[in-house]
Amino acid sequence: MGVRFRHADGTEYGQALQPEALEAQTKVFSALRGLGFREGDVRAVLTQLQGDGKLAAATTEQWLRAALSRLTPPRSPP
Repeated sequence: MGVRFRHADGTEYGQALQPEALEAQTKVFSALRGLGFREGDVRAVLTQLQGDGKLAAATTEQWLRAALSRLTPPRSPP
């Protein structure tokens, strides 16, 4: 396993950048930080989600929902 370099949107160098995905991730990062989530946690979740091929063409709302589902614990029934 070697060293791999990636663009800010998570794509490897040599691949086309996806400006829509990058914009969505930037908005989601700001929204989650504004909600009080720690920077390290938000970055880790967004990095995980970048590997999810289903989110490649996702909207900002879809990115936000996916990130929130990983950042918040499941609710226990009342």
